[in-house]
Amino acid sequence: MKTGFRIAVAQLDCTVGDLAGNVARIAQAAQAALAEGADLLITPELALCGYPPEDLLLWGDFRLACVRELLRLAELCRGIDVLVGTPHWEEGVRYNAAALLRDGRVEALYRKVRLPNYEVFDELRYFVSGEQTCVIQIGGVAVGINICADIWEPEVVEAASRAGAEVLLVLNASPYHIGKQARRLEVIRQRVRATGMAMLYCNLVGGQGDLVFDGASFAINPEGGLAYQAPAFEERIDYLDYAQGEFVTAALAPRTSLEAEVYKALVLGLRDYLAKTGSPGAVLGLSGTLDSLLTLCIAVDAVGPAGVRAILLPAGGPQEAERAGARQAALALGIVCEEWQHGEAISSRMAEDMFLAVQESPSGWCVLACACKSTMAIGEIRSLGWHGDFAVLKDVPAGLVRRLAAWRNRTSAIIPADWLPAEGARSPVEAGAPSEATVDAILQAFMEYRESPREIIAHGYRGEDVRWVLDRLHRAERWRRLIPPGVRITRCSFGREWRYPLASGYVDEY
Repeated sequence: MKTGFRIAVAQLDCTVGDLAGNVARIAQAAQAALAEGADLLITPELALCGYPPEDLLLWGDFRLACVRELLRLAELCRGIDVLVGTPHWEEGVRYNAAALLRDGRVEALYRKVRLPNYEVFDELRYFVSGEQTCVIQIGGVAVGINICADIWEPEVVEAASRAGAEVLLVLNASPYHIGKQARRLEVIRQRVRATGMAMLYCNLVGGQGDLVFDGASFAINPEGGLAYQAPAFEERIDYLDYAQGEFVTAALAPRTSLEAEVYKALVLGLRDYLAKTGSPGAVLGLSGTLDSLLTLCIAVDAVGPAGVRAILLPAGGPQEAERAGARQAALALGIVCEEWQHGEAISSRMAEDMFLAVQESPSGWCVLACACKSTMAIGEIRSLGWHGDFAVLKDVPAGLVRRLAAWRNRTSAIIPADWLPAEGARSPVEAGAPSEATVDAILQAFMEYRESPREIIAHGYRGEDVRWVLDRLHRAERWRRLIPPGVRITRCSFGREWRYPLASGYVDEY
């Protein structure tokens, strides 16, 4: 009797709300997996409707469409079992679920137990927690099912083990931030050690608004060894065999540098934002700054030079040598810069004028804001760089901007060398301000680790520097509400996980 199975891991880039498109993508993957002899195809969390569907879930017609498309997908996937993430409605209650499709019907259903309500997640707004384990039979093997946050706490995993599961399959829509993959591996290994089950982690890939999902799916065997590792930021289907209590070691993607990882996240986030919003291309203003030139590189790498327009801003702010460097760099990327046509030098009205000017681009083109996280944090956001439809560097600290630019230059020397001084070599604002590196470190401690001013000072930072940064951070809050979305790459971006009050009587203690 067969006691094993072959699984196809569908690391898919699903679009929120595009039910027909997502069904077609999953069905195509299922047919490819069937041809490769797979017994089961696993998809990411909520692959049917895309993640996060947000308030689409509150509309009755969306519910009916999800139900209809799930049944249609079941019909399209005969001949192979498919484990698909889907919203599920039952007696007026909405669940985040995984449905096992078999022989044209829904054979089994698992309802997510742990609903995250922190950082970028607000699943308690939309779903009710499930209460039951789900163990299915594939190739004579008892297979448990979990969804994303279920595995971050031991209880749900242990319940699957007690119910007889020999191996655990986990559907995920886990968004990227720096250090996230290492943390995933650590948590899964903890669960493997506690239960003795091999585990497979299938993750969503692609950009969705301000979130980017890295994929990086993987499998861990009972002894804790890595049996499979998919590349990050790539849509793909991989195949693994499970036999004799473990996964047969498959392809292991090589590790990459932090700069390569973040750059890929920014490129994918922008590419998918343009594609999923129907924008035919991107337009930006080159202002003689490293931020704007790195944004141009990312845009060209995302959609190619034909999909990018660059407007070279006038003299008066950037020096002519900087304009010449920007023009030459753009040309090396295949972009012929357009000159500013509004007949005025940079002034206090430049930001508004620039935004109006780029709106003259062909219909639907996306205006890119170029300012980085450090600039937006400390109040420089009323300058040119924050205007637009999408802020590519919105969550990239100034020091990391330099590292990314230097990394991109190793591929081809686009950015002038004198635009890349040593990290921390200059202040981002005015004389006497903290160094760039100090600003970035204080922001990270306060935003990502929620440390108080006193705790930050205890790390060795000067009190006047901490006050300088945090005072400007708080004063700029109302302006940051006007910043467009941008790719999240840290644990706390100026997005859905940053909810600082506009008006507050609280005064930080130093």
